[in-house]
Amino acid sequence: MNTQFAITKFVAKFLSDNGSEELVDKWNTQENIEAFNVVVTKGVKRSSDKLKDPNKPKRGKSAYIFFCAKKREEAKSNLGDGAKATEVTAELGRMWNALKESAKKDDKKLLTALQAEAAEDKARYDGEMEGYVAPSEEELAAMAPAKKTRKTSDKDPNAPKRGKSAYIFFCAAMRPQVKEELGEEGKSSIMSELGKRWKELKEDEDRADELAEYTKMAADDKARYNEEIKDLHFSILS
Repeated sequence: MNTQFAITKFVAKFLSDNGSEELVDKWNTQENIEAFNVVVTKGVKRSSDKLKDPNKPKRGKSAYIFFCAKKREEAKSNLGDGAKATEVTAELGRMWNALKESAKKDDKKLLTALQAEAAEDKARYDGEMEGYVAPSEEELAAMAPAKKTRKTSDKDPNAPKRGKSAYIFFCAAMRPQVKEELGEEGKSSIMSELGKRWKELKEDEDRADELAEYTKMAADDKARYNEEIKDLHFSILS
């Protein structure tokens, strides 16, 4: 049973149970069903045809998501063999609530660490989104054919590399220094520290020239990407 037929049948039953036979007859007319199918078809096509940018920065994970990644196997073990995915998810939710309400020192330490991971990932996402420019529909269309011919998750090695943001250039330049300053113990805080220093750079008027250098790097790289995308688009059409 396809989706359109299922919806049509549901509405007809609903009208029959809650309306009148006259309404059911009007609903079941050929003209009305055809009009309804056109609306549904357009809606499905619009949703499925919408192109997404595969290079858009990934949204930061929450503390709960990091918790699930660490505790999924433990949740499965608690439930035993044959546990359904929905049961594992429910068990993780129970474990998460127990962790947040726990007064144990180790639990509080774990919760703090998970929240720090989430904050660091959010800083990474916010920083990357600073210089993110969504591609045009033409650029997305040019990328789509290459994406369809890929094997599973393999990336097309010949696809143009998306232009880096000013923040990414900043991170590449500053990461060695930050890594050395923080040492091994601060390894997990590198992204958070880079985000902090990037914010300071943008707000410091005396360092405007330094910021302009990274902005120019991003603009040049975006121009390079646009040219490569244009060449790819023309090669696909030719």
